[in-house]
Amino acid sequence: MKKVVSLARSFAKLSDEAIHLLEDAGFHLEIKRNHNVYDEEYIASLIGDADACIVGSDKIGAIVFEKCKNLKIVSKHGVGLNNIDLDLAEQKGIVVTKTPGANSQSTAELSWCLLMAANRNLYNETKEMKNNKGDYKATILQNDLYEMSIGIIGFGQVGEKIARISKGFSMNVLAFDPFKPLGIMQTEFGPVKIVTLEELLRSSDFISINAPATKENYHMINKETISIMKDGVVIVNAARGELINEDDLYDALISKKIKAAGLDVFEGEPPINNKLLELDNVISTPHIGGQSIQSSLKLSVQAAQNIIKNMALINN
Repeated sequence: MKKVVSLARSFAKLSDEAIHLLEDAGFHLEIKRNHNVYDEEYIASLIGDADACIVGSDKIGAIVFEKCKNLKIVSKHGVGLNNIDLDLAEQKGIVVTKTPGANSQSTAELSWCLLMAANRNLYNETKEMKNNKGDYKATILQNDLYEMSIGIIGFGQVGEKIARISKGFSMNVLAFDPFKPLGIMQTEFGPVKIVTLEELLRSSDFISINAPATKENYHMINKETISIMKDGVVIVNAARGELINEDDLYDALISKKIKAAGLDVFEGEPPINNKLLELDNVISTPHIGGQSIQSSLKLSVQAAQNIIKNMALINN
């Protein structure tokens, strides 16, 4: 009987469907919800002699591949694979899978929530109203979204869903994606202009980051790229913390070059003592963009199905 160890904290939390899929396919499943995602020695001890593992943000690299001799499949309970050493996995013939689309709607909705909250200064307004026992009136007028320009960095499934929402506010939608040709892209919800990153940064009143983290786009938002942006831009990141240089973002928020930021992800998680959390023009959430009832169910089922399908291919 093949053994599967799940480390992902939300795997099968809401339903036993994924558990039954694996057990019915002849797998022995052990669920070990791991909160120590950076300690690879500890992660390797949890995986042990398993033939496959289901992971969330858990670091999977040389130590795991060396110590877990039976490991054949790493099934990501999510989309981003930056916590897994893909090159080494390929060298060792270990299959790595992900669950594209399972949480794209949830992430898009959370991105939009952060954008609106950051734009309307909801965090600070709520805090001040509570501190003043309700005897408080807002003194700063905020921008409408209507007919403003939004730049979407990364035009995959999440980016497209954000564009769809944006069109409901009659916004001008720009998008940058290195895998899409420049020009007008006709969609079922209206035209989207695919532009260079520089044009997007120069022209957008709002910027939503929805790209995967790669070696090429590490710290793509930095002092230089921020200088290109409009004064008073609002920026949202529900993708990966590594895409933003947090020191440069902090300086831009202090100077008000960037009016506000909505952040679901940080370069180090959890973001303990992160100075961005001290700012009133930052609204933040603890990497919950992909978490909803619907997405959690889809993620678990797809992660299980990926193991079943790929183990069958390996055995054949």
